[in-house]
Amino acid sequence: MNIFFCSVGFTACFRLLKKGGKKVFTFLLIAIAMVCLQNVVGSVLAGVFGWDMRLGLCTGSIPMVGGHGTAGSYGPLMETDFGIQGANVLAIAAATFGLVSGSLMGGPTARSIINKYNLKSTEAEEAAADMEDMSVEDRAKAERMDAESFTNAAVLLFVALAIGTLVTIVFNNIQINVAGNVIKFTFPGYIGAMIVAAVIRNVADAKGMVLPASAIDTWGNSSLSIFLAIALMTLKLWQLAELAIPMVVMLVAQVVLMFIFARFVVFNVM
Repeated sequence: MNIFFCSVGFTACFRLLKKGGKKVFTFLLIAIAMVCLQNVVGSVLAGVFGWDMRLGLCTGSIPMVGGHGTAGSYGPLMETDFGIQGANVLAIAAATFGLVSGSLMGGPTARSIINKYNLKSTEAEEAAADMEDMSVEDRAKAERMDAESFTNAAVLLFVALAIGTLVTIVFNNIQINVAGNVIKFTFPGYIGAMIVAAVIRNVADAKGMVLPASAIDTWGNSSLSIFLAIALMTLKLWQLAELAIPMVVMLVAQVVLMFIFARFVVFNVM
C-alpha cells in the first residue's frame, strides 16, 4: 500500500499544475466539499442507526475517496486507538462497494453528459502538453521498462519510503493547543512517502533529470494489486452480519450523493 501511494507521489508535477491554472484549484475546492458532505452523511446516518458516529466515517470519505489504501490504513487505526469495533472490515467492504458502484455509475453518467452536450475528447492534446517539454530521448528514457529502470525505480521508491516514514512520525507528533484543548493530527502511514516522492519528482524536473516514470508506475500498480488481494482475502465478512442493513442504507445514500454531486455540481462548476 505504501509503495503504491509513494508511486502516486512521483506523479505530482508542479509544472503541470501551473498549466491547469484556476481549474485545478476549483476542482480541489469541489473535492474538499464532497469529502465533507460524505462524512456528514455517513456520521448522521450512523447516529440514526445508533452507531458510534465515528463509524460513519468508514462509509464516508475514508473508503469512498481514499479507496482500499486509505481504508486499510485508517480502519485498523480506529479499532486499536479508538476502540471502534468493526471499523476495519466495514471500511474495506465499503471501499469494495465504492469501487464497483463507481464503475457502474461513472460510465453512464459521463456518457449522458457527453451525449447531451456533444462533448469531444481533448486527451490527445493534454498528453501532448504533458510531454511537450521533453525531448524524444528523454521521453524514451522515462518510458523504458528494462532491468536498470526497474532497479532505479525501486531505489527511488525505497528512499522516499524511508525518509517518508520519518516525516509521517513528525506529522503525527504535531499538537496544537487551542483554548486549553490539545488537537492532535493523525495521518496515514503513506502520507510522508507521498510528500517526499513529490519533492524528489519536482527537484528532478528542476534539475532536468529524467525519472523512470513507467517503471515506478508498474511497481506501484503491482504493489496495489498485492495489497488488494491480501486485504480482500483477510476480510471477515461475518463481522458485518449485524451491520448489514444499516451499512447498505448508508452506502446507497453515498452513491446517491455522489451521483447528484457529479452530475449537477462538478460538471456545471467546471
